[in-house]
Formats: sequence, structure tokens, C-alpha cells
Amino acid sequence: LIHFALDLPRGLRLAALTPALPLLAEELGVDAVRLAPDGDTGRPTLEVPRPDPVPVRLLPLARSVAEIAPPCAATLGRDVTGAPILLRLDAPEVGPALIAGAAGAGKSALLRGIALSLALHNGPDTLRLLLIDCSGPARRGPRAGAWAEMAGLPHLVGEPVRDPQIGRASCRERV
Repeated sequence: LIHFALDLPRGLRLAALTPALPLLAEELGVDAVRLAPDGDTGRPTLEVPRPDPVPVRLLPLARSVAEIAPPCAATLGRDVTGAPILLRLDAPEVGPALIAGAAGAGKSALLRGIALSLALHNGPDTLRLLLIDCSGPARRGPRAGAWAEMAGLPHLVGEPVRDPQIGRASCRERV
């Protein structure tokens, strides 16, 4: 993303600009633009997709931070400056997380990335994973579930679980 800092007239609310965003995206020749606060200053910024997006590959990124990544850290990607984003799950300020979104938004891909990154940074002797996908075949169809390709990971305490009752029992056994 490319960020443009906005200097808004006093009293103008960001919500007043929202109706103009589709027209602005069209004029810029992009699919969509978004208003967001700057992460450092909180000032409003306009986010525009890069014309030459570069995919971020998990394995090379995880290798590049292997020496500095603390235990229980997941490599999430890169920020707008290109710096690696690490999520330290054992940090005191990190509590339970809810990952939500519409169908197809990338929730399963994010969770797979977090799990794989944790496995890359931690050996099976220090990290054990219980993978549960309770969305069920009614929502996903007959496919093998979000965790199917991770079934051979040595960090797993067992096969990925798809049944909610089995998932609940598995959690109770291990906690």
C-alpha cells in the first residue's frame, strides 16, 4: 500500500469523505482506496494499492528474521515500510484474539500462516499445536478443511480436528 497523509480542514470528519472514495479510486485507476489512521501519529491517511504489488513469501521472510525472532513469535508479513511484522504470542500485552471476517476474506490463510510461522521458529520439543476447524462440512463442503495440508507437521498433538465435540474434548484433555 501507498499511504498519503491527509490534512483535513478543522471540523471535517473522515466519514464525510467516505462517499467520495469510489470516485477517487476510479480517478486513480485502482480497484479501491481506503481511509485509515496512521499507525504512528493517528492522523488520517489515504491508502492506495501499489501498482506493482510484491507477494510476501513466508519461508524467506521467516528465514530473514530467524536470528531475531523471540520464542513463540509468529511472522505475519511486512509493514508498509517493508519491516517484518512479528506477533509475540507470549508477550504479556497479547491476550486472546478473535479472527473474524466474511467468507473468503483470508481467515484460514492467516491462521495457517501463523501456525506455520510458529513451527518454523520453534521446534516440536518447544511447540505443540492442536488444530481445530469447527466450520463443518455444511459450510465448507466435503473438502478436508483448513488444516488438511498441515496434517504431517511434527508439532501436532494429533490429526487436525473437524468435529466440535471432539475439539472440545481434545482441549479439555490438554488444558
